Amino acid sequence: MTATKNNLSDKVVAGGTWLFGLRVSQKFLGIIRLLILARLLSPNDFGLLGISMAILFTLELFSTTGFDAALIHKKENIRTYLDSAWTVTFLKGFIIFLITFFCAPYLATFFNEPKLPPILQTIGFVILLRSSTNIGIVYFTKEFSFNKLYTYNLIGTALDFSVAVVCALIFRNVWALILGILAGEIAKLISSFVLHPYRPRFHIDIEKTKELFGYGKWVFMSNYLIFFLTQGKDLYVAKVLGTIPLGFYQLAYKISNLTSTEISQVIVQVTFPAYSKLQNDVERTNRSFFKVLIINSIMTFPISFFLITAAHEFITIFLSEKWLPIETAMQILCLHGLINSYNGIVGAIFQGTGSPKTITLGSALQLITLALLINPLSSRFGFTGTAMAITVSSLFIMTYLTAKLKNTIHCSFSDIYRAIILQIVSSGIMSVFIFYALRELPINIFTFVTVTVTSGFTYLITLYLLDKTFHFRILDTFTELIRQRFSKFQLIMKILDKL
Repeated sequence: MTATKNNLSDKVVAGGTWLFGLRVSQKFLGIIRLLILARLLSPNDFGLLGISMAILFTLELFSTTGFDAALIHKKENIRTYLDSAWTVTFLKGFIIFLITFFCAPYLATFFNEPKLPPILQTIGFVILLRSSTNIGIVYFTKEFSFNKLYTYNLIGTALDFSVAVVCALIFRNVWALILGILAGEIAKLISSFVLHPYRPRFHIDIEKTKELFGYGKWVFMSNYLIFFLTQGKDLYVAKVLGTIPLGFYQLAYKISNLTSTEISQVIVQVTFPAYSKLQNDVERTNRSFFKVLIINSIMTFPISFFLITAAHEFITIFLSEKWLPIETAMQILCLHGLINSYNGIVGAIFQGTGSPKTITLGSALQLITLALLINPLSSRFGFTGTAMAITVSSLFIMTYLTAKLKNTIHCSFSDIYRAIILQIVSSGIMSVFIFYALRELPINIFTFVTVTVTSGFTYLITLYLLDKTFHFRILDTFTELIRQRFSKFQLIMKILDKL
């Protein structure tokens, strides 16, 4: 039994390392891409992309089956389910592509944007490409083969980056963003068949499809609600406030969620299959959750606090002054990113233990709150009010999921408080340092980088001293992860030293 536990733990740590490496690579390219395009393109271009992507996610929602999550959750062999899952997914994607192609002019009229039809038709083709992806890549997550998942995603990201930047330099319009996305999806489609030997064929087994849908329906419903929470607000801003406010809001959201949400997504992606294997072992699930919560908060709190405190200087130096209207919205959305990060980690527990219904109900509660708040706040404060509405609504689902979590893994609120309080205090002290440092020093990239590095050391030293003073042993969890990841490497080095 111990060997099995260690094997699963090794897979989780190794998988987490690959996924973290993937996210770092993707986000590094994403940040560079964003900074370059923000200087070359206008808020209106980002607004057009925002409308297009919101419609893409809307349509993709209807082509999503939840089958991937159902296949990962299954303990038995899934080989006989793959053809049915792929066929249903492809057919839905093809139908959505046709609808998009022929309805694009009407959608453009609705948003009063004459440039939209060819953009939407291209986006529809992106949906078809995604629906055609080799279903065999589900094994990358199910079997913790995250090195292959790393390669698969990074190829698409790299091509998206290259094409988008080159086209931005040539065209200086929204097509740079669209063609980048298209190139990345074509690369990922080809890679899915190169990296995995499985070859899907057209075949539908009704019974197996029903079985997958039994689990997948809750994932689908949850995705449906999440769409309204994420893309629905974008469509609202585009229709009510206009394309340029949407462009401002989109950039504020992307920057504020670059790190905190991305880190939690790595953790969720690797812990979901791990929790699926634990399922009924409440004690181990409890221990695993708090390790994950501590590690996530050590990384996400200081990054979000930094962006909140240094928002003005960040925008001025890296984006240019034309983007300064996003400052307050970006600060608010950094808080939303932190809350969302926590919600994602808790949600992985319910997905892994076979309770996706809990996430669906929580998303429904969040959607109701957002629906009540978005119009009055957006009417009063513009796209900053939209940021307020989504942040407040995320607090409601956090409260709901935490209440459910206490019964699922037998923990208390004080346990959660103890796991994150030192990170909050350390990040707060770091923010005070940043606030005074940036206001006393001239605004330039050298100063900003110096303050960034110094604030990182301030956070780590403060966290270390607090941890040693109050004996919370927070850092022990982090150092244990590092030792576990590199124990094999150290063993090899010791053997080489003796030779």
